[in-house]
Amino acid sequence: MVCSSGLKTGVIVWLLSWTLVAVPVMASDKVLAVTEDFPPFQYIENEIITGLSTEIVRAMFEEAEVEADIRLFSWARAYKLALNQKDVVIFSIARTVKREPLFQWIGSIVDYQVFLFKRSDKDEINISHLSDAMKFKTGGVYDDVKQDYLVRQGFEVGKHIQMVKDEKTNLIKLYNKRIDLMPSEATAFNYLLKAQGYQPSDFEKAFYLEGVSSQLYVALSKGSVPETFEKLRAGLERLKEKPVFAEIKKKYLE
Repeated sequence: MVCSSGLKTGVIVWLLSWTLVAVPVMASDKVLAVTEDFPPFQYIENEIITGLSTEIVRAMFEEAEVEADIRLFSWARAYKLALNQKDVVIFSIARTVKREPLFQWIGSIVDYQVFLFKRSDKDEINISHLSDAMKFKTGGVYDDVKQDYLVRQGFEVGKHIQMVKDEKTNLIKLYNKRIDLMPSEATAFNYLLKAQGYQPSDFEKAFYLEGVSSQLYVALSKGSVPETFEKLRAGLERLKEKPVFAEIKKKYLE
């Protein structure tokens, strides 16, 4: 598509299996921007990748005058691309101690408040401390920061956590009582409920995961052109000072 500034930002909707070996290498003056299906932050609508984070990232590229192809993958695939290929931007990604040295952190874009959710008719699930959740079956997503956090707190995959490929699958399992708990960001969880046609009253927050709640970021892969990082960092900072930044957030959060 052609943006209002005249800068071309290629938006290619390319749903690929993470098992594919590679994607085409971008031209030297482009970056590849990768993300996952994670409404309302990023998702496909009318064959276009859109969403709260996507609109912010696209505006950042315009402000920085950096040309980019935005592509949607599974999270595991997007993460591996950003780890192993230069000139790759990844969003929306949580910034953790483990991930800190793996990427160049351009900046934060949205808040990220994570809870363990349960079905509201599961009265037997009462969690005062995180360790209480080990009594129940929790859903996890591969290479996801929420699942990684639970593992660091002593949860074991296979014993306490059942792994799936995405949050939609987790929600379906939670609804059908195949798992008892599901970690999810609050805004994303509400959007996911609507997409599946579930009633919000059928679910409730069981526990706040403070240790993994913070902000979501946009980051650049290591080995990228140094000038690209600086242009994107400065572009995002300028964008945050403009009315459009608040307007994008208001569009999705109010």
